[in-house]
Amino acid sequence: MAFNISEFNSSISNYGVLQPNKFLVYFATPRVLNGVFSNGGNPLFNLDTSYLMQMRGEQARIPGINIMTVDNNRYGLGVMQRMPFNAQFTDTNITFTADSKGEIYKYFYSWFTSIIDFNGSGSSNQNGTFFTNPQPSYTMGYKDDYVTDIYIMVFDNYGNLAKQITLYNAFPNTMNDINLDWGNTNSVMKITVGLTFKEWSMDVFAMPGINF
Repeated sequence: MAFNISEFNSSISNYGVLQPNKFLVYFATPRVLNGVFSNGGNPLFNLDTSYLMQMRGEQARIPGINIMTVDNNRYGLGVMQRMPFNAQFTDTNITFTADSKGEIYKYFYSWFTSIIDFNGSGSSNQNGTFFTNPQPSYTMGYKDDYVTDIYIMVFDNYGNLAKQITLYNAFPNTMNDINLDWGNTNSVMKITVGLTFKEWSMDVFAMPGINF
């Protein structure tokens, strides 16, 4: 069938388009971050930090899908057929514009150290107080404590939720290094966090109990 520009325009008019700049990311705070972690015993205000991340998550990626296949000859002869045997998902990453108090960076730094103790945050003496110079133990945390669900919501041009992507049992596995430069006075600091997860799903229903 020949291309019909009128039908194309009608399809765009009737069904619209989704633009990649209308999205929001919401982190359900992992169990391990529901306590105190910042220097001086200052509590982490999870609701405020979650709000910061919603407003400052400027780039995100919806995970890709790869159906893993194996060559198979059903009857022992003839052409080989590719048969699926599993699904594989690509990791994703989210880029944030850093806030002036460093709350987003501290949030993720604490999350990383809850996964593996590389800064000595778990070291204490016999009285239960922390060492002046704690030594990292490089021990792993319990997965149930540091995983969480992450929601990526995509909206249409009218602000309606078009689709919601949920990453289940997610946790960060990379964070970018940050270049500091006295001569760089016209840019802002960015934090890019790589995330891995167990599985993901997509639906079009808004999450109950969350207001934006």
